Amino acid sequence: MPSTSVYADDLFELLGRRLVGDDLASAMFGCKAEVEGVEAGEIKLEIKDSNRIDLLSTEGIARTLRGYLGTETGLPKYRAKPSGIEIIVDEKVGNVRPYVVACCARGVQLSDETLISYMNLQEKIHVTYGRGRRRMAIGFYDLDLIVP
Repeated sequence: MPSTSVYADDLFELLGRRLVGDDLASAMFGCKAEVEGVEAGEIKLEIKDSNRIDLLSTEGIARTLRGYLGTETGLPKYRAKPSGIEIIVDEKVGNVRPYVVACCARGVQLSDETLISYMNLQEKIHVTYGRGRRRMAIGFYDLDLIVP
């Protein structure tokens, strides 16, 4: 089963409350994860459902816990519209990256902690689902620095 670790302060800030001891263990168990330990402000988890890729990130765990605890239920709603940006994939990379998916998130400020969380998520996806080979990638780019 996949495992991950998250910083308790980041998780609890996203969750809107602190969970400790049996309360943390019980809530995580209800969300298909098991607390393996808590050391130096870091919560180590084993994910019990390999289909729950969302539980590999702090943000996904917080969203799942909010639903489990009843503080925020239902699917999040995102407004989507065409970005006006076209992605052209060179044929030479077809065997390496046969599929490309992208989105433009405008007006979003990512903290250093969030970027670190996403980098850790990418590594967990490679190790867990890509079986150690870089079959997939996640990239974050500042759109202000790119000329479409």
